[in-house]
Amino acid sequence: IRDPSTIVLSREGYRRLLHTAPNYQHFMKSIMSSRTILYLGFSFTDDYLNEIRSDVMSMRKGSNETKTLGYALINDKSESYSKYFRDHEGVAFLTWDRKKHGYGVLDRYLESLLCMTQVSAALNGAKVVLFNAQPEIPENHTRLCHALERERADSVVLKTISKKMPGTPADKDKTKGYMPHYITPFMMTKASTLGEVERSLKETGFWQSWVVIFADEGWETIPTLHRELLHFLWHPHANLETKMYPTIVLVWGHTSHEKPAKGQVHSLQEQYESYLYVKFCCSMEEIVEQFTRSTNAASERQRESRRPPERFFSVRAASICPTSWMNV
Repeated sequence: IRDPSTIVLSREGYRRLLHTAPNYQHFMKSIMSSRTILYLGFSFTDDYLNEIRSDVMSMRKGSNETKTLGYALINDKSESYSKYFRDHEGVAFLTWDRKKHGYGVLDRYLESLLCMTQVSAALNGAKVVLFNAQPEIPENHTRLCHALERERADSVVLKTISKKMPGTPADKDKTKGYMPHYITPFMMTKASTLGEVERSLKETGFWQSWVVIFADEGWETIPTLHRELLHFLWHPHANLETKMYPTIVLVWGHTSHEKPAKGQVHSLQEQYESYLYVKFCCSMEEIVEQFTRSTNAASERQRESRRPPERFFSVRAASICPTSWMNV
């Protein structure tokens, strides 16, 4: 903080803001009514902010807008206490039993929030393989390639971490920056043959691997090449070197694939998703959503598949975060 005198830590400081800086209240009301607030280290015993929040709740009364003004990471709150704040104060508590789970839950919540809002963070330590065996490169292939390159270039996480930091005592050059071992920028590769996909996935050093394939609008059944790829990925002798999570396949298709074609019993989407860890998407937004949210679990249809999983997901912390956090 450049000017310590502007920090508010006492009742006197709040009084000064409330009574000598009228724009402060307007600013806080504007923030609370237009943004989703995440409260960290806040006890909700602050009468000044509670009053401002109550005014915002009154303005929203009777409207179709959500009554949830924010979320709070706070431990050891009972269900009845949480329900009261959600119904009457517009704040949803994300709480846990500290004696049972410790304080590490807070870090997992924050990590999940980061992964849900930053694709580069969600893909930390991952490899994305764009598989296309067609003579002409589909437009969606080019769009996704450019989007991932832009995401990696504009990553707030990588820009922050990769700034020059003091080296370890063993370093001769103390001004040399370093990348922490837990930060591994994701890698994107292109493949046009099954052999290239196999070589790419068998490279070591990645926590998660994604394979994106592209379904043409005219396809009514899964192409032979795609079937061979899916069979290879789940073959027990594939010996893929993913450290933690199994490879996930994303199929970028079209909305017309969600219904069975003429003469077909099952839609193209149903045919693809009958395989384990395969998700059918119809837009760039759905692809990105899978990167940020769906690493932790297979879809309900996949879990009920007749084919038993040979490997299991380790549930990631993103599964405990509400969808509304996407708008924070």
